[in-house]
Amino acid sequence: MIRLAMSILAVTAVTSGSAARAGAPAPAPRPLFVPWTVAAEDEGVESTVGHHAGLGFMDGVEAGLSFALPVSGEERPAQFSWMVAGALGPLKLGLAYSLFPTSEGIQALTHRLDIGYAVRINHGWSLAFGWHGLFSDTAPQLDNYGSWSISTTVRPLRWFALGLGFDRVNTPQLGAGTVPAAARLSLAFRPNTERFSIGVDAHTDIDDPVGWSVGGSLRAMPVDGFVVGAYARYAQGGFDERLQAREGAEVIQWGAYIGLSQSVVEVQSGVDGHHALAGNGGNAMTFNTLIKAGTSRRTSLLSPKQRFVDLRIGGPIPERMTTGLLGGLLTPSRGTPFAYWLAAFDIVQRDPDVSGMLIRLQGAPSWAQCWELREAIKRIRRAGKKVFVHFANGDMRSVYLASAADTVMMHPAGTLMVQGLAMTRSYYGDLLKNLGVNAQFVRYAEYKSAPEALTGSGPSDPARAQVKTLLAAFETQWFDAVGGGRKKSAAELRKALKAGPLTAALAKSHGIVDAVVEDGAIADALKEALGHPARLVRHYRPSPSAWSRWSAARRVAVIPVTGTIVDGFSSEALPIDLPFIGGDTTGERTFIPALTAAVRDPSVLGIVVRVNSGGGAVLASDKMYRAIKKGAESKPVIVSMGNVAASGGYYLAAGARRILATPATITGSIGIFAGKVDLSELYRKVGISTSTERTLPAADAMGMHRPWTEAEVERAAERLKSYYDMFVGVVAEARKLNKAAALERAGGRVFGGDKALSLKLVDAHAGLWDAIQQVRDEAGASGQPYSISYLPIDQSFLAVLGRLFGGAVASGVAEISEAPKREPSIIEQLAAALLGLKPATVYAQMPYVLEIK
Repeated sequence: MIRLAMSILAVTAVTSGSAARAGAPAPAPRPLFVPWTVAAEDEGVESTVGHHAGLGFMDGVEAGLSFALPVSGEERPAQFSWMVAGALGPLKLGLAYSLFPTSEGIQALTHRLDIGYAVRINHGWSLAFGWHGLFSDTAPQLDNYGSWSISTTVRPLRWFALGLGFDRVNTPQLGAGTVPAAARLSLAFRPNTERFSIGVDAHTDIDDPVGWSVGGSLRAMPVDGFVVGAYARYAQGGFDERLQAREGAEVIQWGAYIGLSQSVVEVQSGVDGHHALAGNGGNAMTFNTLIKAGTSRRTSLLSPKQRFVDLRIGGPIPERMTTGLLGGLLTPSRGTPFAYWLAAFDIVQRDPDVSGMLIRLQGAPSWAQCWELREAIKRIRRAGKKVFVHFANGDMRSVYLASAADTVMMHPAGTLMVQGLAMTRSYYGDLLKNLGVNAQFVRYAEYKSAPEALTGSGPSDPARAQVKTLLAAFETQWFDAVGGGRKKSAAELRKALKAGPLTAALAKSHGIVDAVVEDGAIADALKEALGHPARLVRHYRPSPSAWSRWSAARRVAVIPVTGTIVDGFSSEALPIDLPFIGGDTTGERTFIPALTAAVRDPSVLGIVVRVNSGGGAVLASDKMYRAIKKGAESKPVIVSMGNVAASGGYYLAAGARRILATPATITGSIGIFAGKVDLSELYRKVGISTSTERTLPAADAMGMHRPWTEAEVERAAERLKSYYDMFVGVVAEARKLNKAAALERAGGRVFGGDKALSLKLVDAHAGLWDAIQQVRDEAGASGQPYSISYLPIDQSFLAVLGRLFGGAVASGVAEISEAPKREPSIIEQLAAALLGLKPATVYAQMPYVLEIK
């Protein structure tokens, strides 16, 4: 009944009343009357004619129309105003044009032009200046009037805001005299809520004749989209527009208003009046209304029910914020990072106006992301909402993800490539041998099989057994998840896989999907399943439930470690898919400053290090581990493992307070390797000769022009053993294991998430969303508003170019060896780039690129 009454009031508001925002009119020629509040609360297009600093807090673009009509008392002109405001680069610009007709009609008008510029210094501070001028058909003394103002708003706390302004700072000309400058101060308070505020304001002229005022206001939002409020002020002295002093004048100014908002439209109306207590102040009353619309959603009086969020998932979801090459000028961003997707699922779960979700699955993300999205879907379903999935074509991951939904639909012409899981690895040993390239490596230990791709023609027995174990673990997860979601036994699912690939009809007969539905019939299928029409919303934005928060909510920082770990700076994946060099890199010279800044920033509650990396350089991994360990002494630092968090990726994770992994995470690979390629035979075949002068026999040991000697191989193994022992020691200390237990988990062994949990290499099965919530809990802020912030990576053009021309440039630092260096040949540079190796570098990296299909 309350909402019905409010909707009736919405019809009358356009002609009778609504909310308040713009500042009270200053005693100057042709003041504007718009719905009012204290300057510290001011924000929106109406700030163009009031407290200009309020423009800085406006989001998007807004346009407004206002009018004010005299109701009673001394004669005042009517007014009509048109306003528009939006962003112009880093500035917010507002423009307003107003007309003041007289009794003679449009033949005798006074025109007012307002311009405001504001810049938002940070979340809670805006600085602005503005100008307004008058042009009159009937009052020549107004034609030269042009007034400048400076204003600022500071909102340091959730419950407190301050506005300060200086009007008429140029003491503008008015007829034969000048108008004195004035100062304004306003304070606003919100007692632990964004639905009620108390305001106090004061103003004073700076020169004779001095006028001053002081007042207060109350404003409340008892129902979403409905605002009520009132104000009163006491004013004394001042002048009229003929610059005649109002000596002894005492006036009570007052007003009341209501406001209604729906979606992106807002209507504000009020009645303003003043009553003279003494002197020549006079009595008057004015009715005013402001109607505005913008690109940002407002609290809504009437919220549409039965909304279904229409979401498309089109493959892997980025794990870090990307901008594209040259800031997006050459290539676009790869899209919204994963934490924001999970936040969107959480909002859908909690939004009472949303009854469910339709996922159009055009490509499945990674296994770990699928697991986390499955958990998010389960949370939505536990909230009593329905989830539907529709796809045309799919694979094992698509079915794994879709099986968490209530209903799975498939296009009649689609195909499901579900025939089991496989992993194919390539071996280049024979190719390199035929070319005259000799790859020499030492490793710790037998399961660290990365070099096998360059030295052999197939996997070693430990490597083969390891892959079979992983495939079996993933198959078990698939059967458990899909079987539970589709209510099918493992035997029934295995029968379906043996029949694959599956047409839509076969998929339905095997119970993999519930219905065969073409794209144009999805809405009808939802209506039939729900028993009522579903309003599909593709561009979902939840309506806010209160006014915007003044101070920034504290945030959880997400710092991603994606791709290969390198010495130097991070870089973004190339827009083209090139072997060995096309992926993301994370360098310690980007990661450590970001982590340090987050630890020192008081607005950061804690840090989630999101690891989706198979490792890389040992030195960079060790530096990042130490930075994480040090940061965890001051703030909650939790590692969330994505699809792969192994070798160097596990090394750095050991520094966190807690390690979380999904059952679909691949981790472990505690081991290292180092090596080089010998091109001497290739040189002989193509007719290249070299000449080297050295002061010691091993000075050119890392050169590609000759092989290692036996003594050099032994020395490399000794050096590598010390790094391996250090890695194992880090794991033992972090996971509270004795050395023997740590060694049992090392040797380069790779584990799935289930096995890693049983071996106590991780603390729990949980995803990125769980890590964010645990950081909030540890920071003592579980019930408080918060935001999620991805910290940036290096996007320099040189860093990206370096990816194309070898490891040393890509890393951002040059390698310094213990002996004089010679310039590598073109062939050596190409070999290093294509094989992904840097001289004198020790690697803690996965034995292969895992792609389980």
